[in-house]
Amino acid sequence: MDELISSLFAHTRYLLTLKGRPPFNLAGLETYERLNHLVQLSLKWLSHRLEPRLVKFYQGLKVALAPFAQTYAELQLGAVWLRDLADILAPCETFGRSAKQVAEHLSGYLDVLYQQRELPPLLHEFSGHLDTVSQSYWPGLFHCYEVEGLARTNNDLESHFRDLQHGLYTEFV
Repeated sequence: MDELISSLFAHTRYLLTLKGRPPFNLAGLETYERLNHLVQLSLKWLSHRLEPRLVKFYQGLKVALAPFAQTYAELQLGAVWLRDLADILAPCETFGRSAKQVAEHLSGYLDVLYQQRELPPLLHEFSGHLDTVSQSYWPGLFHCYEVEGLARTNNDLESHFRDLQHGLYTEFV
């Protein structure tokens, strides 16, 4: 049992150091989910054997996570919105969408988010932020749907230039 408890504590320390990988893997959400899983796992182990250190761990972790339950639920919904926006902006391989169609879809989605008045303040503010950021990029956001092969992001464009530079370098060396 000592080895199991030590492993549990070590894993908990590891979880507290997680860093996210934006935009979709948000460290706080992942940490909360995994720590909550440890709460459930500890309770399951306690149903088989009462271990004082495990009881303290279970109780402490449960108390520590409780204040974040509501915020976690709100942030989870915000993460869903981000994934939805990514899906709207993703290129469609099976049929081409025009820039106008993508812009209308995005605008409609953002309008629906912003008009939800029953949202908690955090999510209402976030929906406004999504709208503000989208509007700031709007003039150049949809060209990639009209021009075949145009890079969708700066990263895609930089990757294209690196490939081109590498190709030129190997051709002349």
